[in-house]
Amino acid sequence: MSDSALSRSMRGSVYNIAVSAVTAVLGFGRSVLLMRLLAPDQFGFVTLALFFMTFLMPFSSFGIDSALIQQRNPGKEVFSTHFVLRLALAIAILALGLSVSPVLRRIYADQVVVVDVFLVLLVINVLTASFSTPGAVLRRDMRFGAIAFLNLLSSLAMTITAPLLAYLGAGLWSLVVEQAAGPVIRWIGYWVFLRPWRLSLRFDWDEAKSLLRFGRHVLSAHVLGILLDRFDDFWIGTALGPTPLGYYSRAYEVAQYPERILGTPITNVFFSTYAAVKGDQKELSKAFFRSSSFLVRTGLLVAVVLMLVVPEVTLILFGETWAPIVPVFRLMLVYVILDPFYVNLSYLVIGAGRPDWLARTRLMQVSLFVVTVILFAYFWGISGVALAADLMMLSGTVALVLCSRQFVSFSLRRMFLWPVVAAVVSAAIGFVLILITQCTDPWQALILKAFPVAGIYILILYLMERQILYEYGSQILPSLWNQFRT
Repeated sequence: MSDSALSRSMRGSVYNIAVSAVTAVLGFGRSVLLMRLLAPDQFGFVTLALFFMTFLMPFSSFGIDSALIQQRNPGKEVFSTHFVLRLALAIAILALGLSVSPVLRRIYADQVVVVDVFLVLLVINVLTASFSTPGAVLRRDMRFGAIAFLNLLSSLAMTITAPLLAYLGAGLWSLVVEQAAGPVIRWIGYWVFLRPWRLSLRFDWDEAKSLLRFGRHVLSAHVLGILLDRFDDFWIGTALGPTPLGYYSRAYEVAQYPERILGTPITNVFFSTYAAVKGDQKELSKAFFRSSSFLVRTGLLVAVVLMLVVPEVTLILFGETWAPIVPVFRLMLVYVILDPFYVNLSYLVIGAGRPDWLARTRLMQVSLFVVTVILFAYFWGISGVALAADLMMLSGTVALVLCSRQFVSFSLRRMFLWPVVAAVVSAAIGFVLILITQCTDPWQALILKAFPVAGIYILILYLMERQILYEYGSQILPSLWNQFRT
């Protein structure tokens, strides 16, 4: 059972990584086009509205998606109860948003468009809730190929519609359509083509209580997670204004790409594995170590390369208007490195049945983050907020590593030693190249920095860890090749 789950997770990771790579390229290209067509303050308005909508989203799901996925043998009424409960919660949150909107209009009188965008986003959230049950069914059945394909179609729709509307003069509303295009495609895919679950409105109060009982721990962790991800947006938009928030949000967007390309597809897949083998410490430890080792090595590679080339990338792709994001992004490199590992630790804790530990960790992080964001923003502006994000991520990662020792065993030295050595050496060589060449052409400087640094990093890891690479390859690649042939 555990071998089958791990094998399917490996295949699912390949599906998701391949699609995530494509969607990340599409998303990055979409961001480039939108940043050239829209002003920083327009991104700031939508980012602030997203904070309010995202803060309410956990209350519209209440953690019951995770509760459904982690159940071993749920009956038919569990799925129908999940559907009714999920949709009712989303509608209730929409009603709450409508009731508080007059207050928000008074608070943000000079940014009233933020409230309009917020309400539209809540309507989109109701649409998302309507296909959460078939989505959970697919994840339970580990049909990651179908999920990845829908993600690809969603990204294509977003990439076509948002830049086109921005070019036609829709302004910030093109960013709102970007948020809506993906859910529309997923709704069609789940209900019209895939149909993994037959719609039923049967509702069982006992099952609902069971879902909510597990979900309340996930809810608290998700709410705290939203504050960790979005409180900086709220404070910058409220205290510093939409233009600084526009710069900060774009730097944060770029910083999340490593997690989107690698962290999200792998952790989403392995969450199902953690839940399936949570009673087997050996298999759980093996799954966690392999996924985390991969995330750490790729995360450090991406961080080292981006640290050196972000000035050239910003100038070439976004233009001089967006130059202020360069120092902010460099300060976020600790976040870039740790974020995928932190997400994997979070899913491990939930999948192992201890969401309350994650909630306590995030409560500590939120307390630290709120204080440091307010304090650091006062002294150093958006650069100070970036430092606060690094400190928050580091503290949470350390806390979850300590928690994870209760049910998995792994070596931090084996996981981090050679990737850190490779990163330090390749970064030092990159800085030497910068001092020696003094290249002024951005394209030449980009190539001169990126390829030697990446090559040195990969070479060091190969020389020091080729035995492990061969071992993992011999275990994983044959099953993947058989799946490809099938």
